[in-house]
Amino acid sequence: MADASAQHPLLASARLPAKGKIVTAAEAVRLIRDGDTIATDGFADPRFGGGRLNARTTVELVRLLPLDGQEYLFYPARPINVGIIRATTADSDGNLSMEREALTLEVLAIAMAAHNSGGLVIAQVERIADRGALNPRQVKMGEALAARGLAPYIYESAAEARAHLLPLES
Repeated sequence: MADASAQHPLLASARLPAKGKIVTAAEAVRLIRDGDTIATDGFADPRFGGGRLNARTTVELVRLLPLDGQEYLFYPARPINVGIIRATTADSDGNLSMEREALTLEVLAIAMAAHNSGGLVIAQVERIADRGALNPRQVKMGEALAARGLAPYIYESAAEARAHLLPLES
């Protein structure tokens, strides 16, 4: 087998440790020179397979994009058809609160990504409250977002969502 530095241009000028040795993260950072990018000339580069694992993977996931004399990897956006989020309480205005949820980190990002792709946002909630009953400090997705088209379809159970979104054909 040929020397690794001869196979990979990024490693050509590097002093590599003993053959077969796994390097630490700190050593890997020292191998990368200023101006180098990790992604080009690597596993994800289309010239070296484009991140495909084997011959059965035929979809092109990444393209090489020259820009101002530099080469970059371009990953096209994939459409998000459905965003499913969980909230504790919803009201008729589309406000969602998450007072009993463990994590609320990505709820807004999921809803916005699905909406921006022309997809559907579904919120499963524990209960539905009367209009104006939610504490404004606990609202994570508010009425202003609902007015911009981010209002989710709200269901109290998965069975209710299935009944509405996947009607049985007779």
